[in-house]
Amino acid sequence: MADLFNKHIKKATARTKEKLLEGIGKAKATQDEVFDQHAANLAKQAKNCEKLHKDVKTYSAALKTLITAERSLRDTIRENYEPDWPEREHLTALFDVHIYF
Repeated sequence: MADLFNKHIKKATARTKEKLLEGIGKAKATQDEVFDQHAANLAKQAKNCEKLHKDVKTYSAALKTLITAERSLRDTIRENYEPDWPEREHLTALFDVHIYF
């Protein structure tokens, strides 16, 4: 346990010393181009996912509004179509068959 702790402390100290020397210009910073490319790709994908999430959320809200408007229209037509008018049963049957999400 003590060996693991000492190893961790030595590693952290060496990394801190390296960062400090890089900061004051005494040591050359290591560059990992592959890692940097992967990091850039990940950031781009995260941005695209956020946009996708926003668009799906907007689409979902629009669908809910559409369903509400459709129900309202059907109810209004049903109310205005008098019972003694021809084909009323056919029209109301068409409205009743509609499937909701």
